[in-house]
Amino acid sequence: MAANPVFFAGHAAFARELQAALAEKGIRIRIVNKTMAEFEEAETQATVDVSLGRWIADYPDADTFVQPLHRREGFLGRLCGNAELDPLIERGRTETTPVVRHSLYRQIEEILARESLLIPLYHEQEYRFARPEIEGLSVFLWGRTVAYEELRLRE
Repeated sequence: MAANPVFFAGHAAFARELQAALAEKGIRIRIVNKTMAEFEEAETQATVDVSLGRWIADYPDADTFVQPLHRREGFLGRLCGNAELDPLIERGRTETTPVVRHSLYRQIEEILARESLLIPLYHEQEYRFARPEIEGLSVFLWGRTVAYEELRLRE
């Protein structure tokens, strides 16, 4: 298995629990990488059976999540793409009719579920707490978590 290095540090407890749960089912996991470069190489070259990674959308659109599965164009295509997905991904990317586009992405979801090609385990969330007199607090999941220069005290 290849693992994003975040699972060696900040999410190490999750990785240990996942390995323990799989071990209870008789599945032994051996992580083959130490660095991010090795992780990315294992995913793109499909030299592993399983990848434990993170996926954060830079834009809230279904294409952001399925394009990486395309066998020729996606970074996960060799690992978990297939011939059934490719034409659906291509059509979904160019379809302009919302109902048709939605139907294409539902078909992709059904294939992913049926074939267990991709299994989302959790959704990361960020939290911050501020006193009532703090204004301008916005929390972002990607990149800079808090825009500290926007914070101010209500007068």
